[in-house]
Amino acid sequence: GGGGGGGGGGPASGRVLLSEVREAAWPLVSHALGVSVMMAWSFSLKQLLLAPLLPDPLRGFYDVGYAAGVLYDRLLLLWAISSTAVSALAVTWLARWRRALERELRRTLSSPPGRPRAPTPPPAA
Repeated sequence: GGGGGGGGGGPASGRVLLSEVREAAWPLVSHALGVSVMMAWSFSLKQLLLAPLLPDPLRGFYDVGYAAGVLYDRLLLLWAISSTAVSALAVTWLARWRRALERELRRTLSSPPGRPRAPTPPPAA
């Protein structure tokens, strides 16, 4: 008989195991959430651009420029969102580069005058 599986570590070992599982699972969950958000944005923008154009209630599609105007407005919105995202990425990269340069400057200023340190490579993106 016996109800144990040998070695029984008790509640403390269970907490350690749970902590290790959580640490191992977090990168996977985080990446999955990021991918699902990107998929949702992609689907939404595709729907926004390719959704059927509704006719003007008063003129129908008689005005050929109407459909082109609506599509142009949608493309402008997509351009605005894309340029904002690219700008945010550039600002993030520049801020990271600035922090690395400031860190290098502090290291250089704190080194003894006779022995300058070799410069460190910039951080990987």
